[in-house]
Amino acid sequence: FQIWQQDPDNHWPEKENVSNIFYIVFSGGDDLFIVGPWDRIIELATDIRKSFKAFTCHNPNITLSAGIYICKPKIPISLAARKAEEALKRSKNMGRNRITVMGETAVWAWESKESRVYQKELKPFYPLDFNSKVICCDEIYTKDRWPSVKIETLTFDDLLLFSDRLETFLKNKEISRQFIHRLNEARKMFFLENYNFKKDRIEEDSNLMFIPFLLYTIERNCSGKAKKELKTLMITSGDAEKYIRQAHFPSRNVLMKTR
Repeated sequence: FQIWQQDPDNHWPEKENVSNIFYIVFSGGDDLFIVGPWDRIIELATDIRKSFKAFTCHNPNITLSAGIYICKPKIPISLAARKAEEALKRSKNMGRNRITVMGETAVWAWESKESRVYQKELKPFYPLDFNSKVICCDEIYTKDRWPSVKIETLTFDDLLLFSDRLETFLKNKEISRQFIHRLNEARKMFFLENYNFKKDRIEEDSNLMFIPFLLYTIERNCSGKAKKELKTLMITSGDAEKYIRQAHFPSRNVLMKTR
């Protein structure tokens, strides 16, 4: 709240006359239900998670899951609560230790250097590649393939950083809004999800044409520093698939912040 109140870009004339921007509907046991401005509630969720990890001595076996539902102010709170609960269930069903917002589910972050994973006495109990094989890993079903496959993913921290870079580039006029729209469209174009009624599961049908599509989109809609940085970040790094598959949250986040 204090960060919001002191933000130089916050020009709301009544900001000094409010005592808080968050309303705690429920707090008991291991559950929290909080209402607040859509962008600040995302920041609050990440802060709560960081405090929780410190409180639990960075034990990787004790995790926190979150679900955020963004709606218009006139939506009944009971409906918003049900939608937030659905988002929370998605985070848990995907493997816990995750946040779901704008329909995108991601692991919060890599295990920090304070984690018990790196504690000398406990190292033998965790795989060396714990972050990539356990933390940043989703299980998906692909079309005409059994069993499921595991894929490496970007963390929610990664997606927030990517969103911030896109917002900066947009404000500096180094990328167009069309570029951000195209990123969001690419997710739907090249990583289609369909429900298989016979097998009772959601399956993904991917298309490797996302790589030339991404190169073309960067060339047409980016300039200067942004063009070089986005090529390095998304293509030469080998992470193009991750950024396109998880493009929905960062692209929608930027578009909503800058509309």
